[in-house]
Amino acid sequence: MEDIFCILETALKRKNSKGIAACLNTLNSPNLCPVQSLHNLSDRYIKVVEVIASTSSNQQDYELDDEKSLKEIELNRIMASNLLNKIMNAQKVVVEEQDPNVSTPFKDVGNTMAVKTSVNFEKPFSVKTCLFQLNESNDINRIVFLLDNIINSHFAKILQSYSYNLFSIISKIIQRYSNGDFGFDNNENTKYCILQNRLLKCLLALIESKPELVNEIDVETINLLSQIMEECCLYIIQNLSNSDRKHEYEYKLFFQQSIKLFELLISNHQINNIQEVINSIKSIIERIKMYFSSYPSEEDLDLEEMAIFYNDLKSYYEDVRGLLKKTETLADLVLSTAKKRTVKPSYTKENMV
Repeated sequence: MEDIFCILETALKRKNSKGIAACLNTLNSPNLCPVQSLHNLSDRYIKVVEVIASTSSNQQDYELDDEKSLKEIELNRIMASNLLNKIMNAQKVVVEEQDPNVSTPFKDVGNTMAVKTSVNFEKPFSVKTCLFQLNESNDINRIVFLLDNIINSHFAKILQSYSYNLFSIISKIIQRYSNGDFGFDNNENTKYCILQNRLLKCLLALIESKPELVNEIDVETINLLSQIMEECCLYIIQNLSNSDRKHEYEYKLFFQQSIKLFELLISNHQINNIQEVINSIKSIIERIKMYFSSYPSEEDLDLEEMAIFYNDLKSYYEDVRGLLKKTETLADLVLSTAKKRTVKPSYTKENMV
């Protein structure tokens, strides 16, 4: 345990976001680091986690080599916040065992994973107003409210007359969310994948209604969607590790919708998109594996342990593995077909006669 925290402290000093992620993944793993092992941590180690949990995603503060780096820093902050919750729970159990009447002394770190209270918003009086507000809003809670309003009240009309408008707005929200334009304060709508599910639901409905829209989703957008899906896997595992099943329906809905969206994204047989989907699926598989195995090879993963942890997660993991094989096969087929089309016929004197 001390070795892991020493490595974490060094990674923090060197601003190595990948090193920080590796340590936090290990410390958050219920298999590698049970809650009971965290009850007697020193203040120094707790302080390290607090610093990461309160880190802002400032691009100039880290060695960033691609557009995913800011999101990696934010994922580290989420994992650190969850680790603080685990530490707090471990200390609380120890104190209550010693004296049930004594509350646990623990530093207030801002409770970064605290659920925000819901806010009542007024419904827009028309579809156009709803779309305008959705496009202009900077508040995640309001965006979720407007998406719910669209899904529950206006979907049929929008799919008939405003599909391209909504598609453009959804794409913009995905871009802004991935860039951190809405801020990085965790609330119920992101922690429980509610916002992410509403975005996926709208995308699925739009593509199923207007199949040609799948051609408008480029490699960059697939990459952003992959980050969001990977984030959802992280949230779900962290929530379940904390025995938090408050919105369990959203977990199962995410599993279903993400698989369905990946299948639609490869339906146009665009090789660049297919290759990006393969990379996305691999990232999700690796994110899940980090929590259940300390080894990189797939055969070392204990699926029975995952089933005990959450059987729907095991089913999802097997589904994405199956989808990966299907997508890789499709990529080989598309590439092979493309090569055949580019082969020029050879001409000889005999066949020119």
